[in-house]
Amino acid sequence: MLTDEHIKEGLSLAYVSAVAHMAGMDYTQPKFDYGIDGTISEIKVRPDGRRCPNGFKVEFQLKSTVNLSMDSKYITYNLDSKNYNDLVETEIGTPRILIVFYLPRDRNHWLNLSESELVLKHCAWWTCLYGNTPTRNVSKKTVQIPRDQLFDVSALQKIIRDIRGGRFYASL
Repeated sequence: MLTDEHIKEGLSLAYVSAVAHMAGMDYTQPKFDYGIDGTISEIKVRPDGRRCPNGFKVEFQLKSTVNLSMDSKYITYNLDSKNYNDLVETEIGTPRILIVFYLPRDRNHWLNLSESELVLKHCAWWTCLYGNTPTRNVSKKTVQIPRDQLFDVSALQKIIRDIRGGRFYASL
């Protein structure tokens, strides 16, 4: 039987995959773990109708948790320092974001399904930490994410649109 941590990870990957695919984008996971959990790539339609990646993409670090603090404006998450420092890196070719997937404390409420619906609770938020000051903390770095930065189809489409237009970092 899988550990709860692996189940949470699998559910969070399913969430990101669903959002990416509903946005009409490709989602891939790297073969090896070097701090990036996946890449979402825009797919273009050529004049002949063939579809292919157009090179515009975003890499992400994905975290799933049942322990999240939130107020009316922000969610607060304690990110491992090594992951934080990976995400503030500026010598990168592809933009990176942090996605934090929030699950209910009671694992019996994580996933419910019937003939008419599939419900995965709760949701995810995203942020870009590019250019922030690296931390010297050895364990955790507290990250605040605006609650209006829900990771959904429209947010992902805007992220990729801003990357394609060269405005991603300016839009932060």
